[in-house]
Amino acid sequence: MSADNLPVLVGRAAVSAAGPRFEDLWQAACEGKDGLRVEGPTPYDTEGFRGSRACWLQPSLRERLLKDTGPLLPVSRLLIDVAQQAISDATNRSLADLGADRSRWGIWLGTSLGGIGTWADQHAEVVLAPKDAPARVVDTGMGYSAPARDLARALGVGGPVATVTTACCSATVATGQAADALRRGEVDVALVCGVDLLSRFVHAGFEILGALSEDDQRPFSEQRDGLWLGEGAAVAIFVRNASCSGGTHGQDRVAVAGSGLAGDALRLTGPDMEGGGLLRSVHQALSQAGLQASDLSAISAHGTATELNDAMEMAAFSTLLEGRVSDVPVHGIKPILGHTLGASGLFELLVLERAMREGLFPGTPGEGPDDPACRLWVHRGEPLSSDLPVCLSTNSAFAGNNAALVLRRLG
Repeated sequence: MSADNLPVLVGRAAVSAAGPRFEDLWQAACEGKDGLRVEGPTPYDTEGFRGSRACWLQPSLRERLLKDTGPLLPVSRLLIDVAQQAISDATNRSLADLGADRSRWGIWLGTSLGGIGTWADQHAEVVLAPKDAPARVVDTGMGYSAPARDLARALGVGGPVATVTTACCSATVATGQAADALRRGEVDVALVCGVDLLSRFVHAGFEILGALSEDDQRPFSEQRDGLWLGEGAAVAIFVRNASCSGGTHGQDRVAVAGSGLAGDALRLTGPDMEGGGLLRSVHQALSQAGLQASDLSAISAHGTATELNDAMEMAAFSTLLEGRVSDVPVHGIKPILGHTLGASGLFELLVLERAMREGLFPGTPGEGPDDPACRLWVHRGEPLSSDLPVCLSTNSAFAGNNAALVLRRLG
């Protein structure tokens, strides 16, 4: 594939437990600083939950979002704010002319929850109301598509607007779809978005599944016992490489060279323990990129620190790398911002893209020792200084969903 046609990332922004800017997330990743908030009141009642803590947004930001300031949902207000940050980032660094014609812009949103957190709160109020309380209509405009719809209206986007909800690999699938649309010439600018806000409804669901940790989140560790939930929004702006200028700082650009997705089709909440679906998605992405597994220089894993997910990834990546398992560093950064559900893949892509440009691969937070069954090089500690020309980012999800992206650095 011609490098001119590759979708390259020219603007980024993120709001997470690490802070209100992407730079906060990058710094936390380099420092291995977790995003768990253990002091102060919780945004909703978690009393009695085994995993009662989470990586929530900063209280002042959450309070501002949840105030009733008009017809927009809190999740939509958050997404619009972050998208405007990303547009400013692309414009300020002069990496590409985004143009004034937004009929050639498109939006691809990955989310697990959309606006259902607000709906769940309203539903609970209706259910718990006294029998003689006045009838109340629950707003049905709070579905999965509401945030993407509201963002398109706010920005005046006239191209395709899509919402992808494939559980915890939603944003990764959305990135692949946006990249394909750019390659086909359907749009000139693609906004890839990931957003999810936590609620008691969602928190309780993961509690019932037994997926939450009451201790530290330790991806690939022998002592792992579950995940922390997280929330936030991330936006990445992509254009075709041919549309890029050199940029004010002369940075290398990173492109989505290939994407893939595959389903395990085994069970709703557990993966194929041999990693078959994940491997198929990775091979699809490598094939589209015209590359081999031997070209990979690092891997960003899903790394939830649950027993089944991490064991599946160990098996899949060991098969993928064959004799190179000790040569290719792997990290999982979810302890930094929590498991942000459908948005997680985009947060991880942004960190990996920065790592490729900086030549610094952040370590996996959480103490070892590594699982004795793990043959992988799970990098922990200080960022690894390394040349990273080709990297892999993967996510897996409920219902057997698997998605992969191959990133390539362009000179």
